[in-house]
Parts: sequence; C-alpha cells; structure tokens
Amino acid sequence: VHCVAFITDVLMSNFPTPVFLDPVSGTRVFLLRWCEWTPLAFIMTFLTEACRNDNNGTKVAEQMRSSRLTSMLGAVHGTDENIESMAIGKDSSTVDSADLNIGQVENKAKLNTVDETLMPAYFLASCQGLSTFCGWLFPFCPGPISWTVCMVVSCLLYFAMFH
Repeated sequence: VHCVAFITDVLMSNFPTPVFLDPVSGTRVFLLRWCEWTPLAFIMTFLTEACRNDNNGTKVAEQMRSSRLTSMLGAVHGTDENIESMAIGKDSSTVDSADLNIGQVENKAKLNTVDETLMPAYFLASCQGLSTFCGWLFPFCPGPISWTVCMVVSCLLYFAMFH
C-alpha cells in the first residue's frame, strides 16, 4: 500500500498527470489519485474482512481465547489442521495413498468452506472498490443529475459495510 502511494506521489510530482474539474462541485480531481485508491480500497477491505473470520465463518474476535495466530492463518489458508501440524512438526512424507484420497476429499470440503467464509469479504471489498470507483467518475458526469446518481450509488455501496 505504501509503495503504491509512494509511486503515485512520485508520478504526480514529477510528471504531467490528468487533472479535471468536477462540473458540480468545482473542485480539482486528480485522476491518478483515484486510480490508486480504487484497487487499494478493494485490497485493504478484503484483507481486513478475510482476517476477521476463521474456518467456521465465526468472527476471530470470538476466538481470542484460543490461539489468535492459528485462527487468522486458518482463515486465510483454510485449514487449522495444516498449520497445527506444521507447528508440531509432523512429517507429511509418510502418507500412503488411502490417506491421500481421504485428504483430497477433506481438502475439497475445506475449500468450499473457505469460499463460503470469504464470500462476505469479497462482497464488502467489491462494494468498497466500486464505491471508490464512483468517485473517479465524478468529473465525467455532465450535469447535476448524473452526478447525484453517481453519489447515491457510491454512498449505498459504502454503507454496505455497516449492514
């Protein structure tokens, strides 16, 4: 995030970048800044929301009594058992074919659980990214009606985080 912000600052200070006037508010809009904020809003919201859930879809704050790191890594990787076995130091090279078949079925089930657990994070991150993208569209709105529609859509997408 800081690298992207730094690169944007360098580009804006050393090279010509597009600057538009918002036709409704009359403010200067630096489009390069909005090009930075839109993907970063998605990424940061996704990472924040993804780390708040564990495998079962429960909030990590509810799991503070148990291992914090295992719950958070389990949310990202999808399996608490794999993390625990790495921490214990189990050797994965002594697995036979029957264990592999069972493991493959369990991994598919866990991937489905991860997908279900991460869907709210994807949804909220998409809402945040699209809301920020609406800010990029403001200088291209020709009049107050389209500008107001863009603002309402942006606010509705942003308020999805508080639902």
